[in-house]
Amino acid sequence: MNAEIACIRLGNVHMIPERHRWLYEKRVEEADNLVHYVLNQWKNGDEGGLIDLRLVAQHYCCNVTRKLIFSRRYLGEGKAGGGLGFEEEEYVDAIFACVTHLYSFCISDYLPFLRGLDLEGHEKIVEDSTSVLEKYNNPIIDDKIQQWRDGKKHQAQDLLDVFVSLTDDDDAPLLSTDEIKAQVNVRLFCCEMTIDALGDSISTIASSSRL
Repeated sequence: MNAEIACIRLGNVHMIPERHRWLYEKRVEEADNLVHYVLNQWKNGDEGGLIDLRLVAQHYCCNVTRKLIFSRRYLGEGKAGGGLGFEEEEYVDAIFACVTHLYSFCISDYLPFLRGLDLEGHEKIVEDSTSVLEKYNNPIIDDKIQQWRDGKKHQAQDLLDVFVSLTDDDDAPLLSTDEIKAQVNVRLFCCEMTIDALGDSISTIASSSRL
């Protein structure tokens, strides 16, 4: 290859500076919204300006994720002051439910013939949570795919555009619709796992006797 591409390794991830800069404005926009949200919570809070750091972390990271993937902060109307609306809260709860049960153990892991009984209810929880994600994700993804097929979009503005616009050597779409939807879910789960770890760290720091 004759292409000159700078690629930096960050842990197990290879980061291309050009792509990092391409998404910079979206991250800055959500950081500004986070400051606006925290300030409003402090001014208008009913609990003397107390702020839930775990909720703030979820609020920021989920907004960034939606902005990077879908180019949108809210799935509905949102709330005054930059807060999450009902749709966003339902969406985040569904993702966390899936992540929580991703590595969970139950008796059917040891006795596979019991798997169809769903004794612990994990399968039902994941199915319901996945249905919530599909309710919000699929219309956005289907609409974006149709825009590219109709020639209404020619330039990638977010990660979903990148997935849709990928082509093989024959100039045919590299990913099917189902594969694109799966890629979106994988990236959402990875983000929420990071948020969950961050929330645990915040809880540990907040409970430290040194504070």
